[in-house]
Amino acid sequence: MHVLITGGYGLLGRAVAAVLLAGGHRVHLTARTPHGEERRGAGVSVLDVTQPHTFAGLPSDVDTVVHAAAAVSTHRNSSADLGEFWRVNAVGTMNLLAWAEATGVRTCVYCSTTSVYAPGSGRPLTEESPTLPGGDDWAYALSKLAGEVLTLQSAISRVFVLRFSTLFGPGMLPGRVIPRFLDRVRRGEPVDVYSQNWVGDFLYVKDAAAAVGQSVTVDQPGGVFNIASGIASSLTDVADAVREVAAPGARITITTAEKTAMMGSRVDVSKARTVLGFQPRFTLRAGLADWLAGGPA
Repeated sequence: MHVLITGGYGLLGRAVAAVLLAGGHRVHLTARTPHGEERRGAGVSVLDVTQPHTFAGLPSDVDTVVHAAAAVSTHRNSSADLGEFWRVNAVGTMNLLAWAEATGVRTCVYCSTTSVYAPGSGRPLTEESPTLPGGDDWAYALSKLAGEVLTLQSAISRVFVLRFSTLFGPGMLPGRVIPRFLDRVRRGEPVDVYSQNWVGDFLYVKDAAAAVGQSVTVDQPGGVFNIASGIASSLTDVADAVREVAAPGARITITTAEKTAMMGSRVDVSKARTVLGFQPRFTLRAGLADWLAGGPA
C-alpha cells in the first residue's frame, strides 16, 4: 500500500510514518516547507495544502491519504484566529480532497479532535455526542469539524475520521501543559496547577499512530471514531505524573481553588475497540516514561 501522510514531520505524522514503515507500506511524507531531515524508506514532498499548485509534485499512485497537517491551537481562541484556522484546516482539506479524488485515492484517514464536541455535558463522549465547538479552542475545533464534513461528503470510497483527545509525546509544541510542567520541574521550579476542576484525556502519540495504522489496514468501510486513552486526568494528576517520572523531588502548588463544577469529560473509545481493534497501551505515566527515555516515535 502506498500511503501519503500530510504533516509528515509533525507530532502525529512522525509516529504514523514509523508505524506504517514498520508494517511494510510505502510511505510518502509532506511538509509545508523544505525539511532537512530524511526518513529512511520514505519519500518527501513540499506541500502547502492552501496552495493547489503545490499538489503537482505529489506521486500519482497513492492508495491512501492520512491527513495530519493542520494549523493547531496554542492559545485561547478569538474571532481573529478563525481566518487562519479556516484557511488551513477547512480550505486546505478541500484542496487535498480534490487532488485525492482526481488521482483515485481509495482511503482517507482524517485526523480530527475531540474538541469538536459540545463542552460541559459531563457524560462520557461517544461518537453520537453533540458536536458544537465552544471551548477555549472553538475556532480551531470549528475548522476541524468543517474538515470532517468535507471528508465524509467526498467521493473517496473509505473515509475514517479519527477524533483524537489531547496528544502528547516527542515533538509536541512547547506551550502545551505537559511541556510547561516538564520545563518547570527540570528547572527546579514548582509546578503551578491553575485549575483543580478540569479533566482531560491525554493520549500518547504512539497509541494515536497505532489507531491510524489500524484504520489503514482494517477491513471496514470507514466511519467516525474516538481515539483516546479512555482515562480522565486532572491537572493535578498530570503534575503528579510529570513529577514522578521526571523529577520526584519537585514541588506542586495550587494557585486557584475554584468552587465550580468539574469541567471536561471522559472519552468513550468502545467503538474503536470493537471496529478497529484499538487498544491503548500507554497510561499517562507510561507515555511520559517512554518519551523521556528517548523511545523512537
